[in-house]
Order: sequence, then structure tokens, then C-alpha cells
Amino acid sequence: MADSQVIEKPFDDIEALLNIDIGNEDEERKNQASHILYIKKIGDLDDERVQADTISTASEINGLIFGYALTIHKSQGSQWKKVYCVFHNSHNRNLQRELLYTAITRAQKELYIICEPETFIQGVLSQHIIGNTLEEKAKFFIAKAEEMKKRKDLFDGVNNGEEK
Repeated sequence: MADSQVIEKPFDDIEALLNIDIGNEDEERKNQASHILYIKKIGDLDDERVQADTISTASEINGLIFGYALTIHKSQGSQWKKVYCVFHNSHNRNLQRELLYTAITRAQKELYIICEPETFIQGVLSQHIIGNTLEEKAKFFIAKAEEMKKRKDLFDGVNNGEEK
């Protein structure tokens, strides 16, 4: 107990209590993180010449905490300053131009696309809604509506004991 001192100081108000100077050493201790993260790009993992970035303070690690992963469908109608889109080639059958458009328009300032180049190109080239002009797309929807009506009529006829 000989090393520790208790300093009594009267506080007139709560502001004086909240604005106590705790000193640099305590401030550094408060900012220390429980872990140190070393970050390298995937392409640089085996390259010993490239040094990893280090994240070692609590504020740097806390900056990583608020990351969210959503599907493109769930992200519709929302936007973020920075967006990372990760597409795997095993899902390239589902990756179509309209879905890519929805994904990339979620970004306000920064967009990072992580995928194999051929996966992205295939997605751009495939369309779910056929047509390049508004008129062509309208014809596509009219044909779809007619097809659905024929299916419904056929289904209703079979269920009512009729055969068409």
C-alpha cells in the first residue's frame, strides 16, 4: 500500500468529475486491443516481401465490428457508403444482369467486387428479362402473362373435369 496514494479532491459539480485527466499511460492502456490482427491480400499471402497491415488498437478493431452480410435480394431499397460484393463461380447460374445491377447500385461511394472475372462477365451477359429496349422488355412481359394465363386455364380445366 506504500506505492499507492489516495488523492482527495472535492468536486463542485458532475462536469468536474467527468473531465478528470487520466494521463497518457492510462489512455494508451485503454486503447490497447485484446488481439492484434495481421491483414494481407489473398494474392500476397505467400509473398514474404509484402508486409501485412496491422490492426492493434481498440478503435481500429471496433471499426471492423459493424460489418453486415446480406443477400442482394434483402439489400434492395437500401444503400451503403461502402459495399463488397462477393460472387462465387458455383452460383453463376443464378447471377444475371438484373441481379448484378441491384448489387452494384447499393454502393454510394465505394464498390468492391470479389469474384473470378469470367463469373462476372457471364452474369453481365445473361439476362432474366429478355430485351434491350423498353419495347422488347414489354413484349417479354406480355408473352409471360399470356403463358401464365394459358397455364391457369389448363389447370382450372383439368381441376373441373374438363380436358382441353
